[in-house]
Amino acid sequence: MYRKKQLSVLLVLSMILMLLVGCGGIDESSNLQETTGVQVDQEVIMLDGEGLEAHFIDVGQGNATFIVGPEGQTMLHDAGGDGDVGRIVVDYIKGLGHEKIDVAVFTHPHADHINGAPTVFRELEVGAVYYPKVTHTTRTFENFVEAVEKAGLKFKTAKAGVKIPFGNVDAVLVAPISDTYDNLNDYSAVVKVTWGNTSLLLTGDVENASEEEMVASDENLNVDVLLIPHHGSNSSSTQAFLDKTNPRYGIISSGRDNKYGHPHREVVERLRENNIAFYNTAETGTIVVILDGEEVGIYLAEGTQIGGTLTEKKMEVNEEKAVDEETEEAIGKSMENVIEDLDVEAFINDPTPSQNARVTVTVQVTSKGHPVPNAEVKLLNHFKSTTTPYEGVTDEEGIVEISYSIGRASIGYEVKVEATAKKGDIEAATTTSFTPQ
Repeated sequence: MYRKKQLSVLLVLSMILMLLVGCGGIDESSNLQETTGVQVDQEVIMLDGEGLEAHFIDVGQGNATFIVGPEGQTMLHDAGGDGDVGRIVVDYIKGLGHEKIDVAVFTHPHADHINGAPTVFRELEVGAVYYPKVTHTTRTFENFVEAVEKAGLKFKTAKAGVKIPFGNVDAVLVAPISDTYDNLNDYSAVVKVTWGNTSLLLTGDVENASEEEMVASDENLNVDVLLIPHHGSNSSSTQAFLDKTNPRYGIISSGRDNKYGHPHREVVERLRENNIAFYNTAETGTIVVILDGEEVGIYLAEGTQIGGTLTEKKMEVNEEKAVDEETEEAIGKSMENVIEDLDVEAFINDPTPSQNARVTVTVQVTSKGHPVPNAEVKLLNHFKSTTTPYEGVTDEEGIVEISYSIGRASIGYEVKVEATAKKGDIEAATTTSFTPQ
């Protein structure tokens, strides 16, 4: 039986040249097609439980952010968007290896923030749910309330000043501040999440009224990453609010060619004027932000870094570990001397995954029936229009498990996965495959 050693794709830090951030407020996502078209070797770096992951799931025109804390604690902020959004969100979360959400926060009653909730409550265990004191007359809202009740839960009031228990991570609601608003959007439950010296602000659809209250509050809203309110609508992201939050990076969750024209040109211009590097899920797909307490890294779902400074820091850490690596290499020399050939086997956990699902490829490397530890393993995924590499190293049992999202892989097209193992000068390869459904 294989020893589990799952490599979260969120921690696959690629060694590509990062785009320049913070220079003139460039829309980073506008250059992604060119960037992600370059095939480069990638390095797997584990944060050893010291990082916080925020997954801005591509749900089309809507919002769904899934957070994984350093202790494995989980939070879902909204679950709404286009199509069968509940299935998209649940499959994504399960693909990361989670069956439970410790805390769910739903910002307000509009469909593009809650229409996937019934599937979430039906298929995942939820520990607690926070929601502001506001109702709606739609059937979507009724379904949302019924789903919470069937899950045996009661709403905890989402209001400014409420601290959300979230392990060793500080999570506090900073809005809504008032009890009533003229606009449903301004009821949005806004959460500030802080890990060490890094933080992010999840905003929902807050507009001018709620933003003004937050600006006037005594709450410290200075953050590294801001979920741009209301999908980039010009009804939000006022200059005063951007001054108060002072983010280095902005995430826009919107649908491609959406009927609202999000993000609006005025907001894009304000972001650029304020030197905020921003990324839009409509252009990039799911975006993953990693906070390690000091630095921020921003990645595509399959691991390519598109912003932040986290890789630079981790590279320095790797250099400091060079002596230990040299020691490990010396220990392995004796085995290298007796290895004459390699046998490689590769298995995939799901041969017919859905689009945007995660797959896990398990590679076992042996020599004459004995496991080969510290063998370098490289996967080449031959998609219809591109080839994507991933790398790993076998453990003492000669096994490595590499997980990643298949993104929007072409349905019905068989993706060949070439697995190559190398130990010293000896190399061997095998193949497996999957066909997106």
